[in-house]
Amino acid sequence: MTRAIEVECSSTLATTASEVWGHVTTMQGVNDELLPWIAMTYPPEFSSLADADDSMLGRVAFHSWLLAGGRVPFDRHALGLVDVDDRGDEGGAFVEESTSWMQSRWRHERDVVALGGDRCL
Repeated sequence: MTRAIEVECSSTLATTASEVWGHVTTMQGVNDELLPWIAMTYPPEFSSLADADDSMLGRVAFHSWLLAGGRVPFDRHALGLVDVDDRGDEGGAFVEESTSWMQSRWRHERDVVALGGDRCL
């Protein structure tokens, strides 16, 4: 029997959707969220997930080491993108479906939505 855990979080931020989208789709942005507990390695050509083209969707984009404390490898992650939707000033969304040594399936959905003015969800 496969067990799943689903976690949903949302935050209203006092900045534009395009600024948030521009940061959360970079691997540096990913590591900013994960550190100091975890960091992910990545090849330089994948520094921005927003640059993913259709040929990258539905397959493993790259393999990554997950590093405890940003230093000690503890898991090997195969990052795959299902969809990337860059909506410019209105934000964007992506769906990541990956696997790792520790997780048979990891699904991460992120949607950055403009709320008007300098606010986004």
